[in-house]
Amino acid sequence: MAKAIYSSDLKEISEHLVDGDESALDLGFETLPKQEPTIEESKQQGSPLPQITLERMETRTVQEMAAKDRLAWYQRKLGGYIAQINASARSQKIPPDLLAVVVLNELAQINWIDELQEAWKINGSIGIAQIQVDTALAHGLTSEPGDDELVNRQAAERYALDLEMAKYPDPPPRKTLAEYKALARWNLCFERLRTPQYAIEAAAREIRRQLKEMADHKGNPWQKRLDFSLPSIDDLTSTDDAYFYVKGTSLSDKARNLAQLVATAYNSPAIVVAVDENSITPGAQGFRYPGAVIHGNNAWELMKEIFALTRRSRNELLLDSSWAGRVVAIGDIFRYSRDNVTAAEYSSALEQRAVIKRHGKIRIVATARNIRVTTLKHNFLADFYERGEDEISDDMVPKIGPITIRVYSERICRLQDGFTNATSNVYDDFIEPLAHQYTVDWSDHEKLPPHLLLAEGGYAVNLSIDTGLLSNTVAALKASRPDLDIDDELDLEIGWYMSASDMLGEKTEFCIANWSEHFLMSAA
Repeated sequence: MAKAIYSSDLKEISEHLVDGDESALDLGFETLPKQEPTIEESKQQGSPLPQITLERMETRTVQEMAAKDRLAWYQRKLGGYIAQINASARSQKIPPDLLAVVVLNELAQINWIDELQEAWKINGSIGIAQIQVDTALAHGLTSEPGDDELVNRQAAERYALDLEMAKYPDPPPRKTLAEYKALARWNLCFERLRTPQYAIEAAAREIRRQLKEMADHKGNPWQKRLDFSLPSIDDLTSTDDAYFYVKGTSLSDKARNLAQLVATAYNSPAIVVAVDENSITPGAQGFRYPGAVIHGNNAWELMKEIFALTRRSRNELLLDSSWAGRVVAIGDIFRYSRDNVTAAEYSSALEQRAVIKRHGKIRIVATARNIRVTTLKHNFLADFYERGEDEISDDMVPKIGPITIRVYSERICRLQDGFTNATSNVYDDFIEPLAHQYTVDWSDHEKLPPHLLLAEGGYAVNLSIDTGLLSNTVAALKASRPDLDIDDELDLEIGWYMSASDMLGEKTEFCIANWSEHFLMSAA
């Protein structure tokens, strides 16, 4: 009988490496097109970044495009700036998909007013991110080191010119040095907002600022409507963390809800601090944010497409790992949906299922992040501590770890001699005790059942699976058990666990089951 393959070359890795394992946007490109220089690259090269002119577009027009034409529009608008999107998302610890959706959502609604504002330098929504100059100045969205020196020099030169002109008859009106400094700063911000790279960075900074505002006002109606639960902006330590603090039964659901939450506030920031439920409710008396809600709904639709497109094209599936870390499945694997298969292949029964397309190696990677008291308070702190919340400080909360990954197939279990009709006993007698142990004794791994794969590590764990070998095992077992009617799809249930006793030292009978996912693959 074929045996499963184990990957036991595990080691603890630093928090820096854990946090560095972040997703990246690719917009479905097989190979990224030539990238425009990022802000940092421009500084290193000493070359200015060009500005662009906006193109008119209506949201309805984008929505009514055929899927392939809409993808081409996404790629034409942002294809050359993917490097900047990823750089800005990493810097601000926000999802790159979210940043792309916010910008695309703005580009889908460009009219003659937007063109006029740029042509006449009016303080309206400027550039591809459609941010007002006054907003950008107030929040430092385009500021860079050295700006003060640049502004002071420009203002001094203009002020000196005024003094020189005052020597001649009928001199032009003069401004004070302070007024020239304010004007120079405004012009610098305006020009940067018209530059795509700076506009993308400004949008990323504004999204993070909004997430902080939302975290500070979690009890307000707009945040409560989408179950936004981020304890503190400091809890965002990797690009995908924000997805885990909003409602949704799957990660794609959470991504769409986060896009709606943020894009609405991006259009009308006051909705974050609104306290009247009617003011955020369409159709209610006193509803105040119709434009913002429309933007949010459009972003929800956009994220549905961008998220599925990006995750599938990278052959990497980010899975919902709750509040203590993240899990990624890497290989020929994707979330099945009508967006990534042809109409002939589509089946509603498989919608949103994780599907392995072909035989080969896949990898399950789980990483934990440190938790803080605020995070514990928001989740289930009372399950671990008898004392009051005010008596607990961050230094009393140890690092998360260790992590155990298991892969388990009920179908193989039912086929295998000795385990027929005994699936629950295998779990009760074998899997659950291992999930509690600090160390798996790898010297005994040869005794593990062939249908069960386990790996254990510190703050990161990595399990490789040979899916071809597993499917061959099913084929051999089916041949040996012709009395059982089993189809050709191999089910894999993959979960990751952390021991509460080792993490917090109390409630030793409790095991945190952070995540579980069912995969399907062909066993033919």
